Parts: sequence; C-alpha cells; structure tokens
Amino acid sequence: MLASRLIPILQAQGHQTIPTDILASNDILYLNILDKKHLTEFFRNNCPDVVFHLAAKTNLEACEKDPEEAFAVNSIGAANVAEACSTSGALLIYLSTAGVFDGNKDSAYVETDIPNPINVYGKSKLRGEREVQKNVDKYFIVRTSWLMGGGDKDYKFSGMILRQIMQGRKTIAAVDDKFGSPTYIADLSLHLAKLIDFEQYGLYHIANSGRASRYDVAKAIVNTLGYNNIEVNPVHSSYFQGSFPAPRPKCEVLGSEKLEATGLGALRNWRKGLDDYLNTEWSHLIT
Repeated sequence: MLASRLIPILQAQGHQTIPTDILASNDILYLNILDKKHLTEFFRNNCPDVVFHLAAKTNLEACEKDPEEAFAVNSIGAANVAEACSTSGALLIYLSTAGVFDGNKDSAYVETDIPNPINVYGKSKLRGEREVQKNVDKYFIVRTSWLMGGGDKDYKFSGMILRQIMQGRKTIAAVDDKFGSPTYIADLSLHLAKLIDFEQYGLYHIANSGRASRYDVAKAIVNTLGYNNIEVNPVHSSYFQGSFPAPRPKCEVLGSEKLEATGLGALRNWRKGLDDYLNTEWSHLIT
C-alpha cells in the first residue's frame, strides 16, 4: 500500500528502486526477511544504499491469533534487516506505528512518550523498534497512524468505507470513540524520501496533523464524494467486537514535535490529505 506511492516518488527524484516482497511478480523481486542467508545474499548482490523496511504483519486479529508469526515477521524480521543494513552500511528506514502506545493519553503522543502496547501487533512492532535500535547505527524509526491511500490497494479503514459505497450501501456504521491521525500515504512518502539525505537519525512521528475518529473519516469520505443519500451512524467500538475483537488503543493521535524541531516540517491536516486522495484516486465515485 505505502510502497505503491513511495516508489514512484523515489523514482521521480532520480533514485534507482528495487521493490521486494515475499510474493514476487514481474516488477517485484522475491525477498524473505526471515531467511537470513537469502537476505545476506540479496544485500550482497544488490548493494542498497537505503532500505525502506515496510514489510509487516498488520492485521490485529491475525496477530492475536498467531503471536508467534507476528513476532517473527515484525520483530525477528526487523532484526534481520537491521543486521544486514549494519553489515552493508545501508541506511535503514523502519516504519512503525502509533499502536505501540496504550491509548490512555488524552492529547497527541509525541516521541518522548513511553510506549505501552496493549495488543500483540503493538508489542511485536515495539520489539521491532528495539531490534533496529540495537542492531544498526544509521536508522530512522518512523511511527505513523491510520494510513489511507493506494486506491485498489487500500485495505485500511478508508478502503473499507469506499468499498461499502461502491457496493451501494445506504447506511454505514463507524466507531466514534477511538481517535487517530489519518495519514495520506502521498504526504508520508514525501517526508520519508526527505530522510534519505537527512543525517539526524533516530525516532520520529510522521502523520498528518489533526485528530479524528473513524466516524469523522467515514463522514468526510461520504460528504466529499457527494453521497447525500448515505447515512453514516456513529457507534461505540463494542458494536464491532464480534468482527474485530483485538484490543485497540482509544487514542492513536501522533504529534510530530521532533520532526518540526529539525526543520523538516509537519504534515498538513488530514482532511486536506483525504480530499486529495479522493479527488485523485477515487474521482470516478464523485457524484
């Protein structure tokens, strides 16, 4: 999802990119981050200067069901990539999550707040952060929140709402008691690309500014596309407990204090990012 926007941005800036995945295709090379021998050979053969480590097991319910796999992919995989980057001298940019926090804070989480994840996904990603910090010197850990973007590759909340609209749903229920920083992948990708030539390594929060509930996002999507005949109803998170039983933080809002202090600048408000997303990749749905 994120790579679908990040790769074209990197290429437009003149970088040579080598897309990889556990599932290879004509344009994507096979790479298994849990196979250390294969990973070492891949680095030796391709000599990357920068590695964007985006691979992760992100489905919260799947992580709760199979913690061993979650920690293998999100923690051991991160350690393997970090070790390979350390050996080769490559800069590592590791994507993490607001899910490393417990969600009990009323205001935005900043880089100095202490993580305390409440689910397997958050715990495995936090351990992944620790593995990066332990195994490589040149790194950026980038925490973000509630990604949206990718068109047909969007399987996050925004994509779920858009598919309901395409299916002709007239009533949509959305949670109004969980909050985050909806982040457009185009905005995030532009900032990730800036890190290539940035040498103030460390941990950063990069997310669109502002605070929103799932209900706010769903309502904004419906209104922006012009579907006045669709009713969006706010519901408590317990409404979806049967379908999404994994514990979720009440607050995943991120503040980018460190990013602003370095001069790279904060991202724009999430509503502007969402409007751009809908007008560029979902314009066929506008009424």
